[in-house]
Amino acid sequence: MGVAYGEDLEEARPVIRRALEGLELVNQDKPIEVYAWEFNTSSTDSNVRWWANSAPLELHRGRDQVVSAIKAALDTAGIEIPLPYRTLTFKGSAQLRDRSMDDQTGT
Repeated sequence: MGVAYGEDLEEARPVIRRALEGLELVNQDKPIEVYAWEFNTSSTDSNVRWWANSAPLELHRGRDQVVSAIKAALDTAGIEIPLPYRTLTFKGSAQLRDRSMDDQTGT
């Protein structure tokens, strides 16, 4: 699970952990663990670990519940899950054109 670089990981970690508490397919008798994992291109990613039933269908249903709950919890807390950022670099100079003027000039 990735959060934007501008976000506080120590604020995001308990939000993620609490999102899994009480979910039907997460074993609440085992720990829910959230580890900062890596620096990605647009986010700091965490590895979220939980215990669940090992039946194949339950694994898919459980992951669906977990990912949906984490997304909702981070949204509610105002913690950004970023889209990939792109920086474009041009050789030489690049001319920018203000398209908002097109309607006024007829071009």
